[in-house]
Amino acid sequence: MLAVSLVVVVCATIFFLYPRRSAPSDPSALVEPPIEANVLALAARLGCPGSIDALVCLVDIAVEVYEVEGVARFVDTVKDWQEEVRPNGLPCHRMTHGAGRRALDIAPLEKVRQDVLTTSGLCANGFFHGAVEGMTTLADGAELGDLLYSFCSDLPDLLNDCAHSAGHTMAMESPRDVHAALRLCAVFGPDAVKCAAGVFMSYGRGVPGFDDADEIRMIGYSPSDAQSVCRTVAEEYQAICWFQLWIAFQGDPALGGLDAYYAACPDPAPGSVIAQPDSVRFCYRGLGMLHLRKATVSAAEAAGKCPSDVTERYWCSFGIGWAMMYEHTMMFSSTEGFVSDCPKFEKSYQTACRDGETYALIPGNGL
Repeated sequence: MLAVSLVVVVCATIFFLYPRRSAPSDPSALVEPPIEANVLALAARLGCPGSIDALVCLVDIAVEVYEVEGVARFVDTVKDWQEEVRPNGLPCHRMTHGAGRRALDIAPLEKVRQDVLTTSGLCANGFFHGAVEGMTTLADGAELGDLLYSFCSDLPDLLNDCAHSAGHTMAMESPRDVHAALRLCAVFGPDAVKCAAGVFMSYGRGVPGFDDADEIRMIGYSPSDAQSVCRTVAEEYQAICWFQLWIAFQGDPALGGLDAYYAACPDPAPGSVIAQPDSVRFCYRGLGMLHLRKATVSAAEAAGKCPSDVTERYWCSFGIGWAMMYEHTMMFSSTEGFVSDCPKFEKSYQTACRDGETYALIPGNGL
C-alpha cells in the first residue's frame, strides 16, 4: 500500500489539477434492482420461503444439485430454469458462480478442471469463475499465483477468462491493497492485464470476497484510494482501471456516490469528442451507468442527468447504451428481444447511445 503521506499528496494534487464541477446527487443507499416475476415464481415452485431472498435460495439449490447429482445434472437444471423463467432472464451467472466456488470443497483439482470444461459457455462461464476464486483456499501468496497460472495454462481455450478470474482471487488474497494484488498478477506475464481486470472488478464489488470460520475479508478501496487509484497503478493497468472504476462507486456508498465519482473523472482533452484518452472515455461511460442505478432508472431519465459538457455527455450517453445492451445479452445470451431506448434520448445524443450498444457486442468489451 502507498504510504499515507504519499496518498495525501496525490489526492491533493488531483484536487488541484481537476477542478470540481457540479453533478446530480444520488441517494446514499444502494438501490438493488427488483427480482423479476418469473424468477420469483420459479423460486416459489422450488419451495423457497418468502422470508428469504429468492436469488439466495436459488443459488443454494443450484449448489446442492451440483454437489449431490453431479455436473451434468447441474448443467441441465440451470438450462431448464432458464427456459422456465422466459421471457425474464435468469441471473444464472451468480448461481453457477456459487457452485464453482464450493467445488473444491467436494472434489479434487483435476475433477474441478473437467467440470469447468463441462460447464464451458454456461451462464457466461459462472462455474469456471467461481472455481478459480475457490482456489484461494488451497494456497496463498506467490504459491497461489503459481497454482493459478498452472491451472489456467492447462485450459488454453479459456486462458483469457481464467486470467480474469484469477484476478478476483488475487484480490481475495490482498483485499485492501490493490497494488499488492496487481503484483501477484505479474505471474501471467503478457496476460497480466487480464488478471488486473479481475482485480479491479473485485475491488469494485465492495462485498466479502472470501470467508471461512475465522475471518471475512472485505475487498475494497478506501475513499482516498478510489479517487486516485487509476492514476497511481502501473501505466499498463490504467485503461482497465478507468474501465471499471464506476463499479466501486455503485457498490460502496461510503465512497461518496455520483458526486465523488464525477470528481474523480479527468477533464476532457481539447478537440474531438470521440478521440479522447481512455481515462475520459471510460470514466464518463461509467458515469452513465451510475446514473442508471442498476437499471432502476429508465435509460432516457438517466441520460437526462448526464453532464452538460458535450464530450462528457457523449460518453455518459454512450455508457447508458452500453449498459442496456450488455445487461440484455448477459441475461439472454443474444440480442433477440432487445428494444433500444436510444430513440428516447435527446436527438443529438442518440448516436452516442447506439455507439454504446454496438460496443457492448464486441468480444472483449464486457466486464
